[in-house]
Amino acid sequence: FNVISYNGQSEYADNVIVATGGKAAPNLGSKGVGYEILESFGHKVTELSPSLVQIKTETDVVKKLKGIKLNANVSLGNFKEYGEVLFTEYGLSGPAVFSLSSRLKNQKTISLDIMSEYSEDELYNMISVRMYQNPKITLENFFVGMFNKRVGQALLKYCGIEPLSRYAVTLGEKEIRRICSTIKKWNFKITGTMSWNNAQVTKGGVITDDFNPNTMESKLVNGLYATGEVLDIDGDCGGYNLQWAWSSGYLAGISVGK
Repeated sequence: FNVISYNGQSEYADNVIVATGGKAAPNLGSKGVGYEILESFGHKVTELSPSLVQIKTETDVVKKLKGIKLNANVSLGNFKEYGEVLFTEYGLSGPAVFSLSSRLKNQKTISLDIMSEYSEDELYNMISVRMYQNPKITLENFFVGMFNKRVGQALLKYCGIEPLSRYAVTLGEKEIRRICSTIKKWNFKITGTMSWNNAQVTKGGVITDDFNPNTMESKLVNGLYATGEVLDIDGDCGGYNLQWAWSSGYLAGISVGK
């Protein structure tokens, strides 16, 4: 191999390890050049997209809730994740959302269950009791104590229940059912994800079948190795992607040394 640096210096080597990272966080220097290098040696690259990244949604609701965090069961198609969700001016963030962002392809809606420990019937009973125990409370403050005041107000407006100056005791059965249904499945229309600058990892990469998993050496070119995120491997939140980078890098280094 003839390795040429950006400043024109060249070096010959019997073995080369491509450890360039993916396309996530380009401000740290990872702009996808590793894919081009490996493609030039005959390797194939799958479709690339930002992962472990914030999901953008229609902003009518989320913008009003900017900065609020809550724990929820988050659903994206058939995939579910429980954890902290952060409302932002552009959509949803937080660990649970990050973990599901890699499943985003062709999904149009993301849903939150903001009281996952209760069933719809249990919520109906809870709200009914709360309503009759506090006949003078207005809808504006009705959910204070169950969850954040602004969340409660946004929830009611989403359900089309206004004005918030109404007494909660005026809620009808259908309105309460609508509220309970929304608490269990609050839908947000997806408009995309944040950019590569916000992504923690890259989904997709160089096809792994063309590398020896015991050495990280290319099956197409002797002496060529690849490690970490440049390969088509991405994990959940929790340090798994970092561990893959360290472990595969160690394995390649040991293999070259031998």
